[in-house]
Amino acid sequence: SLNNALSISDEEWYKFRADILGTQAEGLIDNGEYQKSIPLLLRAIETLIPEGTLYNDQLYADPFFLEAFSYLIKAEKGLYEEENDPETLKRALFYAQLSNAVEDSLRTSLDYESSKMFLISESHERAEEAIEIALELYKNTQDKVYIEKAFLFSERNHALLLLENINQLEAIAEAQIPEGLRFEENRL
Repeated sequence: SLNNALSISDEEWYKFRADILGTQAEGLIDNGEYQKSIPLLLRAIETLIPEGTLYNDQLYADPFFLEAFSYLIKAEKGLYEEENDPETLKRALFYAQLSNAVEDSLRTSLDYESSKMFLISESHERAEEAIEIALELYKNTQDKVYIEKAFLFSERNHALLLLENINQLEAIAEAQIPEGLRFEENRL
């Protein structure tokens, strides 16, 4: 019946609302309207957080958060380019750290190695961006805490690269792919 087709759970409604807000914010960012996009993205994130506060312990394994934090970082970097205010980069770095927390939750909740490997491969770009932000903050503030943060992002990235390589080696060993075929694949 129509009533059943229109009835959705609260969780589905919140997710739908967050998606709409995220889409609106994405359009604003694409048009360079960074300042207008940020409240929409924060509202979208807070729609999905039980307590409505943006801290690591409130986040959970949902790819929406990774996407929203990515857009927040892009918006804050865009504001930095316009205003040259280091506070915007500080917020971008905060969102990068929250993104790491979500990424860790996702990695432990995923069932398939291929999904985990895809997540790890995407995390390299996020790590490089976070390192770039931290180094720019150090350049602007001379505060050594940002060098430490850049180092921590770098070390985390190296650890994920090692994990990715170990996972690939285990998958190859488990699949028992002949060495000649593996050599040919690497050559291509």
